Amino acid sequence: MTEFDYTREGWALDEIGRGVHKEFRNVRIPVPYRELCTRRVCVMERFDGVKLIEGLQRYYEGLARRRG
Repeated sequence: MTEFDYTREGWALDEIGRGVHKEFRNVRIPVPYRELCTRRVCVMERFDGVKLIEGLQRYYEGLARRRG
């Protein structure tokens, strides 16, 4: 298994969140609490909702139904 650094994951969440919010207003990326992140732990915002993969599946299933 390769080494993973969650401090980098926190940075990546910030970057992804900024990019995604510009294009997709109804998609939320958790905000990391970077001051609490360490190499082994990433602490981030928690919220209820649909996982991105589930939302994409629903979208494409609906699109497929509409197109027959």
